[in-house]
Amino acid sequence: LWGARVAHGGIAIALGGLVLSSLLTTTAQRTMTPGDTATFAAWTIRLHEVWPAAGEGWAGVSAELRASNGGGAILLEPEQRNYPNRPLILQAATRATGSGTGSASLGARDRDGAWSIQMRWTPFLVLIPLGGVIAALGGALAMVGPARCRKNRVGSSGGAPAARSRWSIRAWSRVRSSPRSTAWSLRPR
Repeated sequence: LWGARVAHGGIAIALGGLVLSSLLTTTAQRTMTPGDTATFAAWTIRLHEVWPAAGEGWAGVSAELRASNGGGAILLEPEQRNYPNRPLILQAATRATGSGTGSASLGARDRDGAWSIQMRWTPFLVLIPLGGVIAALGGALAMVGPARCRKNRVGSSGGAPAARSRWSIRAWSRVRSSPRSTAWSLRPR
């Protein structure tokens, strides 16, 4: 019984996280040059620098953004990657905090040298996997629970259930009409 309650509670937490994160997601696009600061969803975002970057089979541009909301700063490093014979790929930088997930991507550069920065804040996103973990623990508890309950309810007198149980479990007893079959029934008292 407790396992089912915990599992359903986990599902409710995950669904609540899904609904809240989809309803409260905030997205904004700002044009910034290195050294500029922008405010977004209770966060202060500062573009520190933009530099050329290269990796295995690609060349592009990386940026360093620092986001703070009164606590410590979070480092975000979005990238633009150019692969041969493929279109431009934008790599968003994502960081999760206890209250949500923030991400930033580096867009196009305009004639004045300013960069387009797209920012997204998704609160309560952490509730989705947390609810899944709680639901899995509830499922495990539900699988372990019946064995423990049966062991605690079954007395030493031939497998009769304890008197305080609401349900009568007739297991391991022979049905009188057919001596070879075992009755597995669950019926209310």
